[in-house]
Order: sequence, then structure tokens, then C-alpha cells
Amino acid sequence: MQVMDLPPNMDEQYPEHDHSEDGQEEVYLPLRGSAEIEIDGKPIPSGSRHDGSRRPGTKRRIRTGSEPCRLLALGGCVDKLYDPPEVTKLGAPDPLLQQQS
Repeated sequence: MQVMDLPPNMDEQYPEHDHSEDGQEEVYLPLRGSAEIEIDGKPIPSGSRHDGSRRPGTKRRIRTGSEPCRLLALGGCVDKLYDPPEVTKLGAPDPLLQQQS
């Protein structure tokens, strides 16, 4: 589980990615504001009924509009314990801020 505070007008800062290597599935839920989740090139508003689970090989990217967004990302791997990447550990530098500098 990860809560992300995303800045407004975020377009290319959040990289397109998939989890084919680690097998992680994800679900995104907006807690405040709104975002668009691009799934395999198709834009889907966050929180819509079509914004369900993202399979490991599905390419995804998050974009925000004119307002910031607080987004809850829930992820897990079938049949194995989740090992969070270093970037998500408490105190790790925010990769989005590093890309903007």
C-alpha cells in the first residue's frame, strides 16, 4: 500500500511501467483530487468503474490535471510476499522530485 501526493499538471514525470518482472498487480484509488491512469495507451479516469486491477504485464502511467491528487496504490503479488522497492521505503528520496530537478 502506498499513498502518493502527486503535483498538478503531471504528464510525463510518472514513468510508464509494468510489473512483468516482479508479478505485481495494482489498484489505484483517488483519496483527494483526480488523476488519469493510462492503461496500455488508453486513458481511464481514476476512480471510475473501469479502473480496476492492473495485471503485471499491463503498461500503466499516471497523469494529473490542474489540481494535485492524493492517490492510494494497492499492490500485491500472487503466491509470494511483496518485497517493496527501495524507492518506496520510509525516508527514500521521491523519484518524481528527483526527475524535476
